Amino acid sequence: MGLTAAMVFGTTACSGDTTDFLRELLPVDAKIKLMYDVERTDKDARILAAVFTSSDAFVSAEIARVGLGSAVTVGKNSTFLPPVHDAQISAATQSLDTAARPQRAPQQQQRPL
Repeated sequence: MGLTAAMVFGTTACSGDTTDFLRELLPVDAKIKLMYDVERTDKDARILAAVFTSSDAFVSAEIARVGLGSAVTVGKNSTFLPPVHDAQISAATQSLDTAARPQRAPQQQQRPL
């Protein structure tokens, strides 16, 4: 939530990078926590939820932190936007692009909920 990224399993230029990053961050059978904002679905009936890892890393912020996504607001949902926006700024400041992107997931950080 609060993020637009290359299509996972799609054919955009960074989709393979996004897929690889998510596979490392969220391996099969990984325990996750979903948190909702004001609107739970979008106009296409897709679920809108913030996804957190078992160590409380906010997945959207981690994607933005490595330069694979950008902060967005969907409908009235904005609760989870600030950490994604901050991570996007951090990535831009570090000039993370496809060539400079780290190959491994960033160190997990505990985040208060």
